[in-house]
Amino acid sequence: MNKLLILNGHPSKNSLSRELCETIGVGVDKNAKTFHISEMDFSQDLEKDMPVEPDIKRFQDALKWCDTLVIAHPLWWGGPPAKLKALFDRSLLPDFAYRYEGNSPVGLLKGKTPHLLITSDSPAWYLKWILGNGWVKTLNRQILGFVGFSKLKTTYIGPVRTMDPAARQVVLKKVKAIYST
Repeated sequence: MNKLLILNGHPSKNSLSRELCETIGVGVDKNAKTFHISEMDFSQDLEKDMPVEPDIKRFQDALKWCDTLVIAHPLWWGGPPAKLKALFDRSLLPDFAYRYEGNSPVGLLKGKTPHLLITSDSPAWYLKWILGNGWVKTLNRQILGFVGFSKLKTTYIGPVRTMDPAARQVVLKKVKAIYST
């Protein structure tokens, strides 16, 4: 069975991103590891020769272990929450996630599939066609693609601000169905 690493990238303890991650985790507990960025403790600074904190090490171990990485987070000002971006900066390190052979980078996390669940108040068509989907392109090409992940699959969820409870349940049911098969 597919080994899922589920990452809730919302810095709040109560969010739709958390609900999405917990919904996915139900029924795949034995083959899933879930991380909530709000519960992780690490420095968001990136300096040379920094120690790797325990939460970063646990996340790196889970990255090695997984077949599929599922990331759920809100889109704020066209990008992820700062702590989520810092997690990538701190965990996707040389000799763990990539190395150089001559001048060519080699991703060390090959064979893994990423899936992004973006929550937003903007509709998907607006993010894609008007704004140009900048964060998705960056995550796909310059972050996950750089370290060896396959092409990013993205699911857009929104507008969240005006979503009523019935619509929220429909979204949770659809996302659960993706990982229940």
